[in-house]
This record gives sequence, structure tokens and C-alpha cells, in this order.
Amino acid sequence: MKRKYLLATVIASLLLASGCQKFFLAAELVDGETFNASIPKNAKAVVFEYHSSVSSGTLLSTPDSPVPIYGNLDGTTWRVTTGASVINANPDCCGMFSATYHREFHSSEYIEPELYEIDFGKRLNTENVRDMSYMFYYCESLRSLDVSSEYGQHVLWM
Repeated sequence: MKRKYLLATVIASLLLASGCQKFFLAAELVDGETFNASIPKNAKAVVFEYHSSVSSGTLLSTPDSPVPIYGNLDGTTWRVTTGASVINANPDCCGMFSATYHREFHSSEYIEPELYEIDFGKRLNTENVRDMSYMFYYCESLRSLDVSSEYGQHVLWM
């Protein structure tokens, strides 16, 4: 297993150095619960973007991802950015964007994030997703949700 990881890392490094990462590498996103916990409380939008120069922020990729994914807050927009051309969604996307609901003193109240917009950037691969339950649970403020895809039916199917 370590040899495969080492080989993948070497290949990824060579491709990144040559500028070819956008054609060959896919970044691996963390599970839905971890992703949800990373969204800042004051974020009102989540936007997936693809830039080769991203190098810092909240790490949102799995440890074995050949290309990192970072989250950075820009005003009230949580920008999820990677240098890879595709982000592979985690098989467990449960609760990824859900606004947690609770009752306090017999009244209803939302806990942030309360998102108004989600834009997947046309390159989210959900082919291996097994659980999307509660992905948009209590996202009642959601005004915009872009689920179109650049790669056809095998990339985004929500």
C-alpha cells in the first residue's frame, strides 16, 4: 500500500511540476460531516473553484488525495479550491451542507451555516457516492444550486 501511495505521489508531483495536473489528477474530498463542520458559521455561499495556484487554507481533501483541496472564506463565500480538474466526492456525503436544527426554550432556531448558494463548479464527480442523505437538510434559505456538469451524466447526479 505504501508503494502505491509513494508511486502516486511521485507521479502527481511530476504532473504538477509539468503543468499537466488538470488533465490527469482528481482531488479526493473529505466526507460530508467533516466538510460541513469546516464551513464557517458566517458563510452564505459555497463555491467550488479550480486554480493551480492554491496552496493554503482549511484542508478539505483526504490524506491520500494526490492534489489538495482547500477552503478559504472570502467575505461570506466559502471557496473550495483545488488545482485538480475534478473533485471526487467522498462516498459518504451525508449532511454535507445541512443546517443543523435544534430547539432551545421551546422555540425553533437554525444553527449556521445557513447557505443561500451552492455552486459545484461543473467538475464534481459523484460517481462513487453511496450516501447523500441529509445533504441539503434544512437548507431552506438556498436560492441557487448549480448542479450542471462539464463532463456529462457520470459527473454530477443529484
